[in-house]
Amino acid sequence: KPDQQMSSSTDGSAFLPCLSWGWGLLSSGANTTEPILARGWDCSLQLLRATLPNEEALDEIQWPAFGLHEEMTVTAPVVALEWLGERSMVYLSLTNEFTVIDTITMTVVERLDMTGLKLVYAEFSLSRPSENRCISTTFQNSVRS
Repeated sequence: KPDQQMSSSTDGSAFLPCLSWGWGLLSSGANTTEPILARGWDCSLQLLRATLPNEEALDEIQWPAFGLHEEMTVTAPVVALEWLGERSMVYLSLTNEFTVIDTITMTVVERLDMTGLKLVYAEFSLSRPSENRCISTTFQNSVRS
């Protein structure tokens, strides 16, 4: 079943985006953390730099703007995403690969095959026809002690 979903997800419509906010260091050379929105959608992992509203114009509503800072293509759709620290994040793929990424160099630090483990995570499907089912997965708050 996951193979069928991967082959039918070439346009990204079969998977909901995964989002994770974090204060991160980026490859810009500055040694300061910035608010970064990480987005995993299908086989794409993106880091979006947030530009915060001008504090001087308090009388009008302003929204943050997002610009693509880094992007990488991964081998299987991303189903969960989380920041580990200011220069590292982790994602879980549809094939149960748990991958740690260095956000400065955008390289894989470690990849673990979690297929044999009994992971605790939730999978949500939207109410669409079964051939175009949307999937969202999270592993937030699922660590067992």
